[in-house]
Amino acid sequence: MAKRKISGIINATEHPMNLETPWNQKQPDGTYHAYAGDDIEAFLKKELSNRTPTEELVSGETKPPTSGTVFDAMVGTVTDVDVQDSEDGTQYVMTVKQKDDQGGESSKEVRFSKYTDDDKVVVNIDLTDSGGAGLPASQYLALGSGFVVKYSVGVGTAGGGTVDGYSDLKARVIVKRGSTVISEFRDAEFVGVTAGQSYTFDASPYLKDATAYTVQVEAQATYQDGTLMKTATAKVTMVAMELETTYSAGNGLADGGYKNDVNIPFTAKGTSGEKNIYYRVNGGQAFTLGLSAGSGVQQKNVTIPLTQMQEGTNVVEAYAQHENSGVVSRVHYITLLKAGGGVTAYAGLMFSHRAAGFQRDWKHPVLEAEQFTAWNFTYAGYDRDAYTARVKVTDRGSVVKEDLLQRGETGSYGRTNVNVEPLDYRVSCGDAVLEVQVNTTSHPDIEATLAPDAVCTFDAFGRSNTENNPASWVSGDKRMEFRDVLWSVNEYGAGSGWHKDRLLLAGGAGMTLTADGGYRPFNEADKPEGFAIRDVGMTLEIEYSTANVTDTDAELITCLGQLDNGNRYGLIVTPEEAKFLTGVVTEAMDAGQVLRYEDSVGTKFQPGTNIRITYVFYPNVQTNEQRTLIGFYVNGEESAASKWLDKVNFDIQSQLEFKSAGADLNVKSVRIYNKALTSDEVLNNYIVDRNHLEDADGEPGVRSLDEDNRVLNEGDTVSMEKLMGLMKKRRNSILVLIGTGSVGSEVPSDSDTLNVVDALAQLNDKKANKLVREVRFYNGEDRTLDFILTNVYVRIQGTSSVNYARKNFRFYFQKTASGWTVTLSYGEIDGNGRQKNPVVTTGKKNLFKLRRNSVGAKLACSKCDFSDSSMTTNTGGAKLINDGLKEMGLLTPAQRYAKDHGLEDDYRSAIDGLPCDLFVAKSADEDLTYYGQYNMNNEKSDSYPIFGQDETIGGEKWGEGDTLNYLEADEEGHKQYLPVCFETLNNSNPLCLFHWLPSTEPEHKDFMDYNFDGGLEFNHPKDTFWSDGGGDAEEEPNLKDHLGTGDKYDKMYKATDRMMSFVYRCVKETPAGRNMVYSTESHSFEGVDYEDDGDKFPTAKWQSDTFRKEASKYFDLPHLIAYYLYVQFNLGVDQLAKNMLIRTWDGVKWLIDYYDGDCQLGSDNKSFLTGKYDDNRQTKRDGAYVMQGHNSWLWNLIVANCWDMIVEIMVSGWNGGASFMSAFSIQKAIDHFDTEQMKKWCS
Repeated sequence: MAKRKISGIINATEHPMNLETPWNQKQPDGTYHAYAGDDIEAFLKKELSNRTPTEELVSGETKPPTSGTVFDAMVGTVTDVDVQDSEDGTQYVMTVKQKDDQGGESSKEVRFSKYTDDDKVVVNIDLTDSGGAGLPASQYLALGSGFVVKYSVGVGTAGGGTVDGYSDLKARVIVKRGSTVISEFRDAEFVGVTAGQSYTFDASPYLKDATAYTVQVEAQATYQDGTLMKTATAKVTMVAMELETTYSAGNGLADGGYKNDVNIPFTAKGTSGEKNIYYRVNGGQAFTLGLSAGSGVQQKNVTIPLTQMQEGTNVVEAYAQHENSGVVSRVHYITLLKAGGGVTAYAGLMFSHRAAGFQRDWKHPVLEAEQFTAWNFTYAGYDRDAYTARVKVTDRGSVVKEDLLQRGETGSYGRTNVNVEPLDYRVSCGDAVLEVQVNTTSHPDIEATLAPDAVCTFDAFGRSNTENNPASWVSGDKRMEFRDVLWSVNEYGAGSGWHKDRLLLAGGAGMTLTADGGYRPFNEADKPEGFAIRDVGMTLEIEYSTANVTDTDAELITCLGQLDNGNRYGLIVTPEEAKFLTGVVTEAMDAGQVLRYEDSVGTKFQPGTNIRITYVFYPNVQTNEQRTLIGFYVNGEESAASKWLDKVNFDIQSQLEFKSAGADLNVKSVRIYNKALTSDEVLNNYIVDRNHLEDADGEPGVRSLDEDNRVLNEGDTVSMEKLMGLMKKRRNSILVLIGTGSVGSEVPSDSDTLNVVDALAQLNDKKANKLVREVRFYNGEDRTLDFILTNVYVRIQGTSSVNYARKNFRFYFQKTASGWTVTLSYGEIDGNGRQKNPVVTTGKKNLFKLRRNSVGAKLACSKCDFSDSSMTTNTGGAKLINDGLKEMGLLTPAQRYAKDHGLEDDYRSAIDGLPCDLFVAKSADEDLTYYGQYNMNNEKSDSYPIFGQDETIGGEKWGEGDTLNYLEADEEGHKQYLPVCFETLNNSNPLCLFHWLPSTEPEHKDFMDYNFDGGLEFNHPKDTFWSDGGGDAEEEPNLKDHLGTGDKYDKMYKATDRMMSFVYRCVKETPAGRNMVYSTESHSFEGVDYEDDGDKFPTAKWQSDTFRKEASKYFDLPHLIAYYLYVQFNLGVDQLAKNMLIRTWDGVKWLIDYYDGDCQLGSDNKSFLTGKYDDNRQTKRDGAYVMQGHNSWLWNLIVANCWDMIVEIMVSGWNGGASFMSAFSIQKAIDHFDTEQMKKWCS
């Protein structure tokens, strides 16, 4: 109960009490004045002196007592009344002395709350329609119409007062069909919400049937150790009522109009109950045509007698109505021509729309449209003097459509209204004119808007080849000039011209965007004064698709210039790539080879896909954070960026060309701005151009795209609260870092001016820690695993991160500064940053977990994947290969043990992680600042527990008991637990290519001294070296100092030498390696034949009988092969030499784990897209191999000697497991990369 603030005492002399006077009274400032207890006592004694009360106060009453109420509470003769305040000040305590009928006297205590029901603390739900208006108790809606509600939740008093001290505010929405919760909501969970924030719920997709539904919002909060609950409902009954016709606007025109009665066929269908068709002619009396009460399809003819028609134009309006609910079908507006001698020209019109009934003015029709939803009307024309009539559609005097229509033919015009201003059209044929106004119903719940001030906009929607001049495509003073377009497309899509709301260019047809005097969009000399690209920027949008591709390199869209050195620069779009060349060619050394990169901004994609590309050229203006960048967006989402400054001169003399040699090109729209759109404007333009409000045919509509990306506050900053509002639907996660820092100190202080993330970035030292006061992680997959981590050490993670603008961060869950305590608490975090009943640990007990079955780790890493703008392939690839290998039955020893012993622990073969958005603030009271998209991952350092290489597993110590069944025996039959894991570091280092000189060779020490520490890094046991360590046996041991001692380091060295020497022996017996020698000058091997057979792998050169027979003694071959196939199919250009984890549990059999997969799908470590879809390990381009690891001895031996096993694993599966093609299907890749990764972020 909220305490009412008593701010004054009521003077009983000035304001005398009577029997109905409240004992406390609300004041204008919201506080209360109360009578003093002595005054109340005196009044009661006076009133009760001659009265005999009857019954007690009603049980459960909470209203403030009046004197009359107290009087009624008395029993027997009252001899004394005493009134005092209760101990906590919230009640009046009245002690009454009474005489009973036996002559005795007793005391009775009666307590009264000082508060009214208005003071009761409750959860409030404000439930409205999408526009914020109140909802009726129930309503009927036409089936297929949208139903969107808004709700906000809060905690306060029933009288509207504010309340503090509540927590765990949550809400959920469920939808009921009748009284049954529909399946999609049966497991709906309460999710944290922010008090007062408005949330939108679109129920439309769930209201599929003609029946009653309830949208129910439930909310709860914790207050004073109790749970407050509230439910609000919106009831709606969906009613089906359809009325369609096959009638055409061109009917009757062949003979110059109707000379007999007219039959208009209608098909009606609706929910059971009384139904009728209503129609009228020329605004006259309405006629009724009865329909049967059933729900089946009914055919009805509306007959218009010739006698009711006037010569010339007549108008018929018709709709069907479900009488019980009042729901009406679409309303039809149809014009008819009655023949007559005075008819010289006629313009016909026909449309249907959602409306309440007939037109207000039948001569001036209004078409009711819906924002973001396509509308259209059809028309026809009659010219008495010609069989072909010229019909024009004009908008405020401008011709928007012109057709040459033969008698009986129809044309159509329509569009999708992004704005809601009324539109006025005229349909004319000669002197005959019809006017139609289009009014658009807005959707105020949708925030996306179209960016204004486009230089030109070309949209193919609604265009047709029957137009009088289909070759006219004009926007302002810009136009398209066409070449070799047939203006005819058959039902199979053959031909060229307008087709399915696109312009189809095929068979060599093309067009040029031009103007009088030409139009060169990338030539600053042509720009209006004050609109130089360098000063204000520029934006180009093109939406298109390709088909019938015969040449994937065909240049379909171009706007190119040429530098003095001959390098081209400008825009090129091919069937599988869009790029803007800067004209710069970069040469770089990688693995001893010179690589040549043509600098460009763009990406590759699958031919045939509909795609919207947007190039934004940001101006060289200090106030623009993205100044001098070329931003590239795909379907509204930023995909890549590069600087244009000192590269692009914006003097391209070419015009924008569209061609079809090598592929059919379908152009949907082109739009150009003489300004740089913001990323939000780019996305909004994409959203509002979708032509359909709701999702349709598997494509998202305007509403869902808008909802999924509605994450901005006022001022275009990303809102933490709005992202939290999406967690239930999107299952997105959020990471928050709170604290201050400085470059010079590990711990925060009052003098700090930086937030802790900026302090880490400015320090830019991967070995320096900063103490972060608070880390919050909101786990979108499992809110019970939200955590708050306080006083924790954080540092920059990774060598490459030091060189990137955005940093990766490593979290030490168990480490903090001296004198501080690091604390971890798991439990759902509410909108106020609080947890209810969290599970709390400190220090060494703190373990990072993302899922309930995760193996806890003492480190975590928030990774921004700077070289992979999609943020998907690294973490997404890790989860895909982990899950795929499990499905294939290719398990590690730890995974086999866990499976056989029924353990729930998720021992992995690759790290786990969740996509998240990062926010930062100096303090909990400061506004959060958005820092971008991240993945919250397991950290590779100290990751051995999650791979099952800790000391124990399932309560058993590794190397003892049943664990021995999961370890391999050495040549002598002995088994031991010897966990080792190397990370490969360098593509050109011999050890990363499995080049090795055995310990039996005299130059072995030279080989190790020059190569080992630069090629292999111990991931476990970490900080172990060959010779570069500090030498301390506990901190940085050197293997070479332990040789022959028999300790674990000596065993690790011997196990590595055993495996690597086997590879060496096998290579020595191959034709490729039989002549190789080790050079102490180059410290590498010479004389190995690595040449391919053209573009094919030279299988014969790498044949080794020993490898075929004995490799399984040294390697988990099926596991290695699956890894190799994954890297090949996913074009992991940087994962066959460096970026591998070579792991063993016993020092006998080794496998390779996936790590660091941001260089996949052909993108290399320098963020250049070097690979194509059909590339492989033998592909060479610009003098270098696309994929690293071409000279790897291990992979060459596997491919040459294990081909049958490779095919079996890929096609059939190994040992009863799923095949590679099944476990790593395209759909599963999409599920991991697109759904599990990309869809967790907003655009």
